[in-house]
Amino acid sequence: MSAARTCFVSFVWLAGLATGAACTAQSTTSGTDGGAGGDAAGTVSPEAGSTPDGGTNADGSAGPPTKPATCLAIFDCVAGCNSDQPCADACVQSAPPDAQTQAVALAQCSSDANCNDDACLQSQCSPSLDACVQGGMPAPGQPIDGSVPAGVVPPQLVGTWAYAAWGSSTTFTFSADGTGTYTFATTGDVAGCTSTSAETDKGNAVFADTSFTFYATEVDDSVFMCGTKSSMVQPPTEVVFDYTYDAQNDELDVIQQMGPGCPYSADADRSFYCRSPLKRQP
Repeated sequence: MSAARTCFVSFVWLAGLATGAACTAQSTTSGTDGGAGGDAAGTVSPEAGSTPDGGTNADGSAGPPTKPATCLAIFDCVAGCNSDQPCADACVQSAPPDAQTQAVALAQCSSDANCNDDACLQSQCSPSLDACVQGGMPAPGQPIDGSVPAGVVPPQLVGTWAYAAWGSSTTFTFSADGTGTYTFATTGDVAGCTSTSAETDKGNAVFADTSFTFYATEVDDSVFMCGTKSSMVQPPTEVVFDYTYDAQNDELDVIQQMGPGCPYSADADRSFYCRSPLKRQP
């Protein structure tokens, strides 16, 4: 492990012991305005007792079957390690290289600047903070080619489905008329600066036997960073997902196909970084 990465892990780990280090993280489900509640992104509770390898928790129960895939998710993962150094190391090492780079850079900058509040982080580490938060935004899907087909949603999949782990949440809402909403949000707290990045897509969902395409005719990106919110409307896109439905347990397992939002060719990598084992919401 590099010196910078070791510094990062120790930095976050020691923060939990109130030693004066400036980086802490928390698992939260705030909405896109950074407060409690909010839109669909705020309706999901994170998996309890998350483990960085997607294996088993200390009590023997199953941990979430995904790995931290964003910079903010690394901070959230480390915060759940309860001062366990190997656990914290695993949080960093199991994340994609770009997320590792962003998290290490932010932690190193905050440590070097002796930051212990969001004002310091914004003034001294703005570029690395921006990179970490923006790294939580989903990459755009493919541009929609031609007209948008009418939506087709199986009756058993109508409703709202959601999954949350490592400070990130994924929510789908499918309607009987074929329309739907897809929301992905990532939230984390770094040196007292709570940040949320979220994308909300609205459009049509077209299901086939083992995959579905979400045609997002309305795409809204929003970022809440240290008390300041910004938003941007993006061009329409389409994203393809593989899915399986467990009728007995009423569970919907979704894995994004390889593309701009999931740049992994290996099935194992897509299962770790691009999978959402969704639960039906009330």
